[in-house]
Amino acid sequence: TASFYWLHYSDAEFLYSLVSYLIRGEAECFYMQTFSFVAGLNAEATAPNVERAYQIISTPGNTLFSSSAMALAGRYGFQALYALFALNLFIFSARLVLLWTDSLPAALIAALFVCLNPYVLSVEVLDRNFIALSLSAAAIYALATHSDRYLLHGLLFGLCAGSGLRFLPLLFLISLALVYRLRRTRGLHWLMFGFGFVLVTGLNLPHLSFHGFHSLGETEALPELLLRMVRNFERSPFVPLPNLLFYPLHILTYMGSLCGALSLIGALRCWQKDRRPAQILLPMLLLPWLILGCQRDWLQSDKARILIMSMLPISVFIGYALESL
Repeated sequence: TASFYWLHYSDAEFLYSLVSYLIRGEAECFYMQTFSFVAGLNAEATAPNVERAYQIISTPGNTLFSSSAMALAGRYGFQALYALFALNLFIFSARLVLLWTDSLPAALIAALFVCLNPYVLSVEVLDRNFIALSLSAAAIYALATHSDRYLLHGLLFGLCAGSGLRFLPLLFLISLALVYRLRRTRGLHWLMFGFGFVLVTGLNLPHLSFHGFHSLGETEALPELLLRMVRNFERSPFVPLPNLLFYPLHILTYMGSLCGALSLIGALRCWQKDRRPAQILLPMLLLPWLILGCQRDWLQSDKARILIMSMLPISVFIGYALESL
């Protein structure tokens, strides 16, 4: 999987952004943040331009990985991370499906699906939502297998939350909160989780001071958006159509009807066999789709990539279907 991703990666966008940054001082958000944190790319300054990185409307959590990788591997840093995150995704997806189904063939096929399905492969660069997908597999596996490692949960979910587009991986905390609630987790353990979570997501706090909390990707107040919807029937978070009708068809064009049917069968089988995994996975699947369905500019490619975050539950459900069949 890692070798395939290394060869599949396209560095064209990275190189164009690097040239743009060096000549004009501009680049795409992800690259701009990374370049600003790398000392060697700030020719007019003696240190990385941290303030400039935080002024970009995009969570800087991914620079925790990318700026370090660039310092070590130069122009191949993004490509190496692309392959490493794919390997991480394969390993923990397979272990998760194996844990819940006890079927090695189903686990391997499901892990191959989540890494090699056409929708994920349609993004040939190191994408924030792909990082969130990979880290979520490790976080959910830790939650399922190490129930008393609360600090570990906080660190992994903190890494995940700060890596996606506009803090959207925070949605995964709903699954964790539900699990903690069902396990009757004590207050001290919640605090241990919170300490680990804040310890990692602290990198994003200066960013919040610049832009506030715009997880919906909206820069205007919700009352103003509501007024626009009432007066002019303009797109807003209060008008989720036709987005919610479009995205299932959008995913099916990449996955195919067979995989779509298997994921539905697997979801029903998972609920029938053990509701606890289903209670973890269904919010991870449905909430990113719902949030994306409420977006304006809903065909924008950067926003459509948010659905990559929801590929882990789909692959696990396919594993359940294969085990059942």
